[in-house]
Amino acid sequence: MVGGLLGFCRYNIVSDCYATVDVSGNEIVGGLIGEIRDLTISKCYSVGRVSGNSTLGGLVGFSEDSSAPYCYWDAEASGITTSQGGVGKTTNEMQTASTFTSGGWDFNTIWGIDEGTSYPYLLSLSAQEGEGEGNAIEFLTVDINANHIISLSELLRAIQLYNSAGYHCQADTEDGYAPYSGDTSCTPSNSDYNPVDWVISLSELLRLVQLYNSGAYHACPGSEDGFCPGL
Repeated sequence: MVGGLLGFCRYNIVSDCYATVDVSGNEIVGGLIGEIRDLTISKCYSVGRVSGNSTLGGLVGFSEDSSAPYCYWDAEASGITTSQGGVGKTTNEMQTASTFTSGGWDFNTIWGIDEGTSYPYLLSLSAQEGEGEGNAIEFLTVDINANHIISLSELLRAIQLYNSAGYHCQADTEDGYAPYSGDTSCTPSNSDYNPVDWVISLSELLRLVQLYNSGAYHACPGSEDGFCPGL
């Protein structure tokens, strides 16, 4: 059993949480939690793609004596229209505050959202990130000019790192990295996020292509990589 947040959970209360990663397994696979028993999940959501052979759920794969009030999953992004808990919504609905406020979600002190461009995000995590390395959160690592625009040369650099099937730290280069595996003592590229493994995957590269094609991007806590298209 596997889930975007937990594989299995029992005798507990889980609230105000989310999972955005893709989840894959053999059986009992859920976008948020694989299997729940004697559990209440409240005000949580998941948006990652869910895949497997049997007992799949957009939010929860298998549930026994449990409930999931005011929980949702993105039925379009997950590719799953059923779940043993929660309510499936469209991507547009998942990026609209009223979807969640109707269920009592607190968008004053707990949650935030950039309507139309992001899913809900936890304000506490957003504040912690903002206290960190500044430009590492505001700008994509590939955006060497730090102007919220991915240029063709910057995109080609990302393609180079993708084609090398790995990258490593090298201080004397334009972006601080070099192709192929090696030293990993520095901070990895923030385009390497699903998972962070010192490899630019095809899905991560395609995300950069999307932001390049949009003409500009902006910081967007709660999205898959922390950024969204447009200014």
